[in-house]
Amino acid sequence: MYPPRSQAYRLFRLGSLNCDYLEDEDDYDDEGNDSSYTAYECEDDFSSQTDEDDDDEDCDDDDVEDDGWIFHSANGMHEGLAEGPLVGRTNYALHVYEEVGTEGLDGVLPLIASGKVRELFQVDGNSLLFVATDRISAYDVIMKNGVPDKGIMLTLMTAHWFKYLQQQIPDLQTHFISLDVPSAVSADKAAQLRGRSMHVRKLKVFPVEAIVRGYISGSAWASYQKNGTVNGKKMPEGLQESQELPEPIYTPSTKAELGAHDENISTEEAAKVVGDKYAARIEELALKIYKAARDYAREKGIIIADTKFEFGLDEATDQVVLVDEVLTPDSSRFWSVEKYQIGKGQDSFDKQYLRDWLTSNNLKNKEGVSMTDDVVAATRAKYAEAFRILTGKSVEEAVGELR
Repeated sequence: MYPPRSQAYRLFRLGSLNCDYLEDEDDYDDEGNDSSYTAYECEDDFSSQTDEDDDDEDCDDDDVEDDGWIFHSANGMHEGLAEGPLVGRTNYALHVYEEVGTEGLDGVLPLIASGKVRELFQVDGNSLLFVATDRISAYDVIMKNGVPDKGIMLTLMTAHWFKYLQQQIPDLQTHFISLDVPSAVSADKAAQLRGRSMHVRKLKVFPVEAIVRGYISGSAWASYQKNGTVNGKKMPEGLQESQELPEPIYTPSTKAELGAHDENISTEEAAKVVGDKYAARIEELALKIYKAARDYAREKGIIIADTKFEFGLDEATDQVVLVDEVLTPDSSRFWSVEKYQIGKGQDSFDKQYLRDWLTSNNLKNKEGVSMTDDVVAATRAKYAEAFRILTGKSVEEAVGELR
């Protein structure tokens, strides 16, 4: 009665559901966690939100295929699953993960890769569909449960940045095609994927992560305290934690496989990996993009302390292209301009909240960690606030504009 576990999941949003109770099974978690689950098989029967429903949340009337699954556990969590802030209300959109088999998405788009957050599907010989799940990772480890609507926020924030950056940097190329779901996908699946999927060009991705730091924090601050350097670069003396650097610095790292850890490397080592010509262009673009985004975000009230970019190669034109997600809470460290104080760690809009929780509870780098309900709620609130500040819209407003 229960779907098998898998590292590859497909994410769906459900609206008001008419669900038939199927079965209880105590201690279903085969990893020994103390929890019990109730499974429901859901029919294609949806009702619109009425005036008697809660005004705080709108219900999505998306269709859902038969045999969709909802899991409720003792703490409201399951692997990859996190209920929204209105836990237990049937009119709140829940998140369902369903195993992706070899048939791929809807039987027409083959699954070609499953990453920390995204699933990649082949659309045709030249393009892919990126689907952002609600999974979240910290210190290169994926948490067992997710953050509601996180995939939507990442996708729509990335699309917002692509549009802005290309206006500011005319020669910047990106892999973005559109937010439209390919026509080969059925209407019900397209509705479920809307807002969290992105149609992109298929490119050869460079195996380095282009990290740019405008402020000294995190691992850079730890390195500076030890020997006065960051990624082998000598830094000015007397810097304080969270201080803005005289100029942003480029500090590349390796791009690790799933389950492995990224490693900081020097710019010289990065050049050995991708070649001198491409390394120089990646560094140039990364710094240019960061500066444009930094100035935009600062005017909105957010400091981008550091961020990570990824680039690919358009082999037909030999152009270096910006790919993947950009300038999101998953790939960046966001601070409040209003609350910024030099000389200490900063309250952030990103997953630093999760990192701090893991560190304080001795869970850093440990596998199989489930976030507590309050950590999930607080992390979602951080992401949603950053989304609103940077895009000028709530998540609900942004999704509504796609319909």
